[in-house]
Amino acid sequence: MNYIGVDVDSTCLVCRIQRGEKQFPVARFENNPSGHGKFIKWATKRHKPACVTMEATGVYSLPFALALHETVNIEVSVVNPRAIRNFAAAQMQRAKTDALDSTAILEYNLRMKFRPWQPPREKLLELQNITRRIVQLNTELTRGRNRHKAASRLGTISGGLSPTIPP
Repeated sequence: MNYIGVDVDSTCLVCRIQRGEKQFPVARFENNPSGHGKFIKWATKRHKPACVTMEATGVYSLPFALALHETVNIEVSVVNPRAIRNFAAAQMQRAKTDALDSTAILEYNLRMKFRPWQPPREKLLELQNITRRIVQLNTELTRGRNRHKAASRLGTISGGLSPTIPP
């Protein structure tokens, strides 16, 4: 069995693996479908099953977790970031880098009870996407209103050039 700790961010997967008794240097993969495929090949090298633990980082970790969940030889556990942070603090880890985080996540994987992750239902994923989009649109609307208000106070709005933004 291969045990793997993965630190996930918006662009990169920083991974630490233990095969048997040997830990290997940190490996990095892009956090996109191509990088996920390369990670899966690396994680299941020699057709060994893999036990992967990572932090829940929302939109950054969800596509990766879904890809791992659909892979035959991989079990995935998505853990609350606070649990990992507290575990690392208990191990006297004070510094915070991606490489150290992936090592702490691997140690968590090896020492703590493994809890397999179940993906959210399709309807929940759809609802999350709609909610995120509503938040984005409200943010853009607020920015537009603020720009309009500032421009009107400075007197830089000319007759027909400013967009109409409802109050």
